Amino acid sequence: KRMVAEAAHQLRTPLAALRTQLQSQSLESVAQRVPDMLRTVDRATQVANEFLSQMKLEQRVAAARASDSWPRLQLDDVAREAALEFSPLIADKRLAFELDALPVALHADGWMLGELVRNLLANAIGQTPRGAPLGIVVRHALGAPELVVWDSGTGIADAVRERAFEPFAAATRGTGVGLGLSICRQLAQAMGAEVELFNRSDGESVVGVDAVVRWKKAVEPAAALVNSGSNP
Repeated sequence: KRMVAEAAHQLRTPLAALRTQLQSQSLESVAQRVPDMLRTVDRATQVANEFLSQMKLEQRVAAARASDSWPRLQLDDVAREAALEFSPLIADKRLAFELDALPVALHADGWMLGELVRNLLANAIGQTPRGAPLGIVVRHALGAPELVVWDSGTGIADAVRERAFEPFAAATRGTGVGLGLSICRQLAQAMGAEVELFNRSDGESVVGVDAVVRWKKAVEPAAALVNSGSNP
C-alpha cells in the first residue's frame, strides 16, 4: 500500500507539471517548452515502468518459490543482450561502451536476471556524461558469479550510499532514482546475490561508480529465496 501511494504521488507531480506547461496562450510559447515537456514525460514514463517492474517482480518471486529449479543461464549472454538493447541510447550519448564478459553460468530466473542487468545499465547510462566511458564486467570471484556495471559519473557520497536502494530515494548525485535501484536489490536478493555501490578512484579523485552484484554461489531458487530480505 505504501508503494502504491508513493508511486501515485510520483506520477501526479510530473503530470501536474505537464498540464501547467501546456496551459499557454500561444503556440510559440508551447514550442519553446517542448524540451521541458519531454523531460517531464520521460520522468512520468520512468516511474510508471519501474512501478510495473515492481509488480512483475513480486509475481516472479512468488512463482520462483513454487518452482523446483531454475534453468541454467549464461550471465555473459544476458549482459550482451542488455548491451544490444540499450545500444541506441549508448550511441545517442556517444558513450564509449566496454564489455568484458567471461563465460559465467548460473541458475536463475531469466526475466529477473535480465531485468537486473538492464536496470543497472540504464542507471549507468543516465549517470555517465556524454562521450564518456561505461561498461559491464562478467567474471568469477571466489568461485561465484560476479557482475559489475560501471559508469563515469560523479560518484556517490558515503552518507547516502545505502539510501540509494530505497524506493524513490533522491540519493545519488542529487537526482531521483525512482524504483530502479530498489528493484535491483530485490532482484539480486531473490537470486541469492547482493548488490552494492562503490566509488571508483583514479588515485586522486572519484571517476565513477561500480555497481557490483555478487552471488554467494550458483543456487537454486529454493535456497536463494530463504530469508532473502527483499523489500515489500
